[in-house]
Amino acid sequence: MRTSLHVNRSRIGVVEAPLFSLPWERLEDLPRWRALPSGWSDGRIANYRRRTDMHGNEARSSARSGLPGGIGLYTPDAGEAADFYRALFSWDIVSSDSQTEISAFSLGSGMIANVHAAVGRSEDSQHFAGWQISLSVSDVDTALGKVEENGGKIVIPRTKNGEGDKRAVVRDSTGARLGVIEDRGNEGFSAFGPGLPVWYEVLVTDFEKGMRFYRDVFGWECRLYAPEGKNVPYATNRKGESSVCGIGDASYFGREGESSLWRVYFGAEDIDSSAKRVDDLGGKTLSEPRDTPWGRVAEAADPQGAMFMMYQI
Repeated sequence: MRTSLHVNRSRIGVVEAPLFSLPWERLEDLPRWRALPSGWSDGRIANYRRRTDMHGNEARSSARSGLPGGIGLYTPDAGEAADFYRALFSWDIVSSDSQTEISAFSLGSGMIANVHAAVGRSEDSQHFAGWQISLSVSDVDTALGKVEENGGKIVIPRTKNGEGDKRAVVRDSTGARLGVIEDRGNEGFSAFGPGLPVWYEVLVTDFEKGMRFYRDVFGWECRLYAPEGKNVPYATNRKGESSVCGIGDASYFGREGESSLWRVYFGAEDIDSSAKRVDDLGGKTLSEPRDTPWGRVAEAADPQGAMFMMYQI
């Protein structure tokens, strides 16, 4: 069974997904609250193509290789997951062609993520349970070669779906699991709002090793984050004038002794209420909402244990 989640006119599934480009040059530039553009009312996100950045400047076109190109939820209970995310983020449910299986979670007419059935929790198989972030590449086979050359591991070899999309699942040189999808030239969207994926990051057990891997495999251009002149083991991957995702030292973020992992942030209009809602819906708030140099955030898990972050917008 395969499912998808979506949000207004922006497709961000594991198989096919223009990204939500984030035009923040530094983490301190992460926007606090900004008024939504005209047409973004009642939690619905209008078709907002990448013509301008968050500051109204004309967006520069660039290759999407190495950028987050999709997210997917692997869950042992798609129905329960659908109830949870629908109540938390107002995501809609789209059924498969058979109308008996969930095909997507959406907000309006744009897909957020594919959802896949997961049996058990073997992380080195198709039955991995949790949120998975995928990076776009120009050629999957070339990328897989670079993964192995730079100390990574292929978990699921290249596959092709009926639409011709090529994808694979790998682990980086520090052990973080991620998807790799072939970029088919989708234009992409800029969007920032409640229920949308607004940031992506990987926390690694070896910061220098991790940065080398993403630089050499995915062409990342990392910029170190130094709030008030202090050295912090966190860097953002830049494409032109935009910061599009981050990489940090897991131990600095309270995950010492834990495995490397990717995580996605979803926008929350009232993060304190959303954190309480997580618990009321059968999930678990893993860290209470807290202020950080880049905004107010919280970590949570759905009823099946899939972890995600929330970001106050």
